Formats: sequence, C-alpha cells, structure tokens
Amino acid sequence: MRLPWGWIAGGVGAFAVALVVTLPASQALPRAATLLQARGIAVSASGIDGTVWSGRLAEARVAGLSLGASEWSLSPWRLLLGEAGVDFRLAPAGGSLSGRARLGADHVALSGLEGDVPAGVLLQGVSLPLPVEVDGKVTLRIEQLDWRVGQFEAAAGTLLWRQAAIVSPTPVRLGDLRVALAPGPNGTLIGKLSDGGGPLGIAGDLTLGKGSYRLDATLTARADAEPALAQSLPLLGRPDGKGGYRVTWAGRI
Repeated sequence: MRLPWGWIAGGVGAFAVALVVTLPASQALPRAATLLQARGIAVSASGIDGTVWSGRLAEARVAGLSLGASEWSLSPWRLLLGEAGVDFRLAPAGGSLSGRARLGADHVALSGLEGDVPAGVLLQGVSLPLPVEVDGKVTLRIEQLDWRVGQFEAAAGTLLWRQAAIVSPTPVRLGDLRVALAPGPNGTLIGKLSDGGGPLGIAGDLTLGKGSYRLDATLTARADAEPALAQSLPLLGRPDGKGGYRVTWAGRI
C-alpha cells in the first residue's frame, strides 16, 4: 500500500503551523530578540500578552528607540516559506505607526509603513554633536525597506519633518524638512535631504550604515530666518563661498 506522502506532509505542516501560532508570545519573543541581537539589532519588550499568532506589548524598544505599545497579527502561510509575515501597529509616545513586515532568518523587509511620530522620539538613542531638544512631527511613508545580514538591499519612501524646530538650548524655527530614502553603496541607506522653502535651506545626504550615521549637507539661513539660526550655522560648518555652510557630522545610532 502506497503511503499518501502528500497528505502526511500537509498534515505535519499544518500541525507545525498550529503549534507555532499558539505558542505564548512571552516564550517566543525573547527567543526572537536573542536571534536579532546576534545579528546586531538590539530589541527588547515588556508587558507581553497573547500568542505568536496575535498579541500585544506594553512597550517595545529597537536600537534604543521606544516604539511604545504595539499589536501584531501573524500570517501562518509565510511560515511554510521559512519566514514570518506580520501586520503591526505601534503607538510611540504622541504618535502612531502601522505597516507590514517579513521576517526571515537573515533578513527583515518592511512595506506599507505609515504614520506620524514626534521628532524627539525618533532622535532617542542618536548621538548628536550638540545636545538639542527638538519639536515637530515626522510623517513616514515607507513603501519598501529591506535589510539582510547587516546591509540595506532596497529602500523607497519619504520622511517629512513638519514644522521642524529646535526648542533647546535656543528656540529656532527650521520649517519643513524632507528625507527621501534610497539604497546606497556597500549596503548603506541614503537619505536625500531637502526643504520646503522655510527658514532653513538644506541639501545633502544622510547615510546610515552598521550602527552609525554620517551627515554631509549644506545649510543656508534664508531671509526670513531668525537671527539665532543665522548665528548658529558658522558654528556648525565651514563657509561654502555661496552663502551656505558645509556640515559634516558622524555618530552612532
């Protein structure tokens, strides 16, 4: 008698999927965090409730950035392909984010990421050359962001910092600032910088690599800029001979 191997394989697969999706999230997430940390992604969570299939966190943190409370639902069919497909909703302080992710053994792919986050929340854990407090909200529209084995493979999307401002040590209005994402050389992520015609003119690149960032940009104080902005630019960079200042910063994230 021939054994129905197709049915047997399907049954085993269905059992494996059922086992995984009913596993308590409090057991599965610490294991996943350990795997991510081994690949250079610092992740932590608290207040874990639910299962791998559908659950909630009181707080999630990634690379020092607090994402606040979160909810997720898992697509079991992706598990049969060796990866997890997740729809998620995050609630960082004063903001919200939602999107989809595909998680594999050596890759993370985000798509449809949309939301608004206070600029100060996004700057958590970023080492800046000058200690500042900022204001305004960042609107994210990320169509695609793929990361594999420590390198970015694909990126498309924008971040718009609306009503950007520095509130400390000296209050300064900056206007609307924009970052357009694109893949860079050697697995980096490039953010093309531009502005909306406000007090601060900006053009250049923000490069993100393995746990680091580099800013190469030209800054200009326009006619409607506050005196504090015009006075601060010479402290940040060197004159470019055209009324602007060339700024180069680098640090860890």
